[in-house]
Amino acid sequence: DEAVQQSAIEDRAVIESILVTGVKEGGAIECETCPAGFVADEDRWFCVACPPGKFASTDGAEECTACPPGKFARDYGSKKCKKCGHGTMSKRGSATCDVSPSMCRYRVDDETIYDLSALSRTALDGMWGPVEEGNQSNAYFVNPCSLDPSNTSCTGRDGQGVRAYACQKSLLQDDLNSNNLAVSLGDVMGFYTMKKTPRKGLTVSFEGGDVCQSGEHRSLNITMLCDREAGPGEPQVPQGKSVEYDKCRYNLVWRSQYACPMCTEKDMTAIKGECGVTGKRPINMIWKEPKECHGGQDLPDLHYEPCVQVVMDKGRVAAIALVSIGIFLVLIGALVCMHFRTKRIYREYSVLREQNEAEVELRRYMGETYTLDDDGPDSDRHGF
Repeated sequence: DEAVQQSAIEDRAVIESILVTGVKEGGAIECETCPAGFVADEDRWFCVACPPGKFASTDGAEECTACPPGKFARDYGSKKCKKCGHGTMSKRGSATCDVSPSMCRYRVDDETIYDLSALSRTALDGMWGPVEEGNQSNAYFVNPCSLDPSNTSCTGRDGQGVRAYACQKSLLQDDLNSNNLAVSLGDVMGFYTMKKTPRKGLTVSFEGGDVCQSGEHRSLNITMLCDREAGPGEPQVPQGKSVEYDKCRYNLVWRSQYACPMCTEKDMTAIKGECGVTGKRPINMIWKEPKECHGGQDLPDLHYEPCVQVVMDKGRVAAIALVSIGIFLVLIGALVCMHFRTKRIYREYSVLREQNEAEVELRRYMGETYTLDDDGPDSDRHGF
């Protein structure tokens, strides 16, 4: 009947290998060379793909080579290793760089560290976006720190999610598969410091996207700006600019609290109280204003510290005392000298004053005498 015929059609056998035994001689006419990214297995029967973290750059390679530090190979059968994004690192033989949803940090210095882990989204949440630009026919999606290939925000012609940190999605439906075609804008994430304002935000770069018609790989830069009032925020079109500022090069702006550096002791200031009877004083830590950090260290609880007492050695105290006494005696001696000198000057002045008064009195007396004498003192000039 039809059921039996259908069952017969669906029945099948899959032969994965054939091994012939009981012969004295045998073998292939010639050996095939394994292509780049593959090496022969131990028995040289098959070509085996190099595992993630290793590569084979030439055909017929004897063994897979581990990627050096600072590079990675994410896929099986890699022909070469990719360089980690700026500000990220990897160990020898790594399949990824040190960027993940649980650890997505960029260290400018010991006191300036950014943590974007909270901006990572799962496939269920979808990527950040869409970011649409006016009358353009494209939308943009971003998912920092997470390279989840199961995302449904951006899919390629095969209907599978584009494995990328950011993608460009056409708003025009693809007639071939009845979906909106998307391309990768980068699967390598990096960080850059804002030179003039290193604590006001950072630049996040995505590189290694799909190839353009010009042969260049697409890339995207996001200017992350510290804004504690914005919450997580969202990526936006730069004000007064186009997303695609150059052929196959794109840029967005994102104001977010996570674009602020993690809080450290540098962002705190101490309020010190008065010393108490216990010999200690309270120390209360508060945030500097305006507060320009997020997460990181919390303010410590109120604590106390011993009051600092100035203790000086006896020899130093004695030396200071002797110097002070010497200065005091010099001052006293100077005052005494000034006193006697002033007294002497006053005495001389008094004598001169008395002499002057006597002379004045004498002149006044002589003047009155001449007035009473009719002939005056020159009467002898006339004779008698």
